[in-house]
Amino acid sequence: MKRMLVGLLALLLAAIPALGEVPADGGAQYFEGGGFDSPENAVSAYLQAMRAGDVQGMLATFAIETCVDASDPQAYLERMWMFFPDELEGLPIGSAYARALAVNRRRAGLVDDLYMQYLFYSWQEAYGAFTGNALKLDGEDEVAAFLAEMSDSAFADALTELEVMEFVDPAEMCEQYASERNQALIAEQTACYGCDETADVVARLDIGGETWYQCMWCVRYGERWYNLKLSGNIGVLLGISSFAGGLVPASSLSM
Repeated sequence: MKRMLVGLLALLLAAIPALGEVPADGGAQYFEGGGFDSPENAVSAYLQAMRAGDVQGMLATFAIETCVDASDPQAYLERMWMFFPDELEGLPIGSAYARALAVNRRRAGLVDDLYMQYLFYSWQEAYGAFTGNALKLDGEDEVAAFLAEMSDSAFADALTELEVMEFVDPAEMCEQYASERNQALIAEQTACYGCDETADVVARLDIGGETWYQCMWCVRYGERWYNLKLSGNIGVLLGISSFAGGLVPASSLSM
């Protein structure tokens, strides 16, 4: 019996990668979840995690590994005729090392979007409009004031009151969305991601008694839907700030 237990333990230990060992495939499915059966469910899951303050849960609703593996860099470069080092779409994945970098860069880009959203909605009017540029602070008093004001941000607390009221047809938000020219643009962008289908989703929210909207670009790979990008095409058409992460109060939209 003792010999059997020792043998079983040896097998289990052999199955556990050594500390620091890199999987031969570069690491598969580390960050994204299993996907959803509709784009609306993908957005709902994101918003539910957001309400709970669960950043990891929010990120898991996005296509990360799948997006990196399926993207078509040739289609992207032939559409843009330019390579942008800060964008992943044009990067060919020629090794497990490059893939691991791309996967982590994809996730990091989403984290950066959420970080900028937090700053955007925590920014104090005294500092002017949030531009993403450096803010000059003169002296210890201004440093102390800045730290105190940013520490008192009510953004996260407000999100705990978030409720999804309904999903709205993007074409009802902006007539230009359904135009032939805009749909052709979406089709060109879709081809770069090597996916089966994309969809712009708009969720109408209630946050503390005020109407807000969350815009999201969703993507289908096979039978599963994921979130792809915050804001998406409809967010651009509505003029939502690139720092807002597709989240905007209805009072700031002119529809």
